[in-house]
Parts: sequence; C-alpha cells; structure tokens
Amino acid sequence: MLALKLGLSLNTIKPIGSWTPESESSALAWWKKATGVTTEEGKLTDWLDQIGNNHNFRQATEEERPTYTSSGANEGTVTFDPSATNNLEITTQITFAANTAFTVGMRVNVASTGSLFTDNTTTGEFIRIMSTTQLRIKLSNGTSRNFDLSEGVWTDKKTIIVTRTTGGLITVLADGVAVGTQTDTAQLLIDNFGVRRTDLNPYDGSLLDASIFTDTNATLTTNLQNYLKDL
Repeated sequence: MLALKLGLSLNTIKPIGSWTPESESSALAWWKKATGVTTEEGKLTDWLDQIGNNHNFRQATEEERPTYTSSGANEGTVTFDPSATNNLEITTQITFAANTAFTVGMRVNVASTGSLFTDNTTTGEFIRIMSTTQLRIKLSNGTSRNFDLSEGVWTDKKTIIVTRTTGGLITVLADGVAVGTQTDTAQLLIDNFGVRRTDLNPYDGSLLDASIFTDTNATLTTNLQNYLKDL
C-alpha cells in the first residue's frame, strides 16, 4: 500500500466523508458498536449484522454469553471471560473459497490471548492471538501463518485488520501498521468469535465493533482503520 511504502501510518490518513462499513459495496457483515444488541441480565444474547445478510452474532447458552456494557464511558463493550468460554456464534456461516479476497476488521481490547474469528465446527480455521506478540492465521487446517509484532504487544493494540488478495497475499495490520505478510490461497470458514473447534482457546479481552468484506484494497483498508480507531 502506498501509505506503508511512504512510511506513513494509516492513522494519519482520513476517510472522505462519514465512511462506515456499509458505505462499501463489498461489505458482507457488520457488527456495529452498541447497535442491534439484545441482552439478558447484562449478558449479550444477540448482535445483529447491520448489512442484513443474516450473519448475526448469537449465544443461546447462558453461561457462554459475554458481558455487555450498556452505559457509561465503555458503552457498547462486549467482554469475553475465557474461564467461562464466552463466545458468539454466527447464525449463517461465512465461507471464503480458495483464491478469493477478503478484509476482516475489528476494534478490540486484548487482555491476554485467544481466538478471534474462527470456525468452531471445522478444525484449523482461525485468526488467533497466540501470545503477547504473535497472531496466527490458519486456513483449511493447513500451515500456520504467524505474524509477529516488531514492537509493542497485542494488549497495547486497539485495531486489528486482516486482508487477503485473490492471489493469496495475507496482510495483518495492528493499529494501522503492517505486521507482515504471508501467502495462503486456501479456503477460510468463519462461524464464531471467541473460540475455535471445539470451544478451545477462548478469547480474553473485549470487542467493540467488527466487519467483514468480500474484497480488499488500499482505500478500504485506510477507511476501515480510521473508522475503527475513532470508536
């Protein structure tokens, strides 16, 4: 991307107008902060996909529901307790076939480690924080693709964006700065946020907003980064 080649952070590039994920024709799913949320006794039961493709977050199992903050400075924060295996299922599975492009973005507050977007019914399909400095992506139970921070730790980072081109080039960005690239053209399946098959490696942290797109390009990545960082 041009911004990275010039040594600029994506944080310094502002989107034109009031860009949101639904501004993008390639938007597949958007779990918007503090929008479309249903709770029971302070726990999140449903979080509606604002694109309208029925990729809703849902958790029917009471003890696995994450905590939802409904007011105050942290309004809209969804907090996952790994000791209770908190996670959110996606009502309609997302499938990216081999050699297809995608962009996945999220605003997070990582407390430790754990699974982010995954498939909880298929082995080896996940985006997962392995340690304070390493994020791992695994597609179709193939080779692990590791992305190691050159500085700082994941607990300091607030935005995570993962992109893949049709040629299989995967890029991970933390707070708008590229962590690295790997190549993997395999299929990616997503049906969960918070655990991987089966209910393993639960996420320790919180989520404010997330979105998934069926394309990737520099403009989309820039706009997404600036949208997420301002939440």
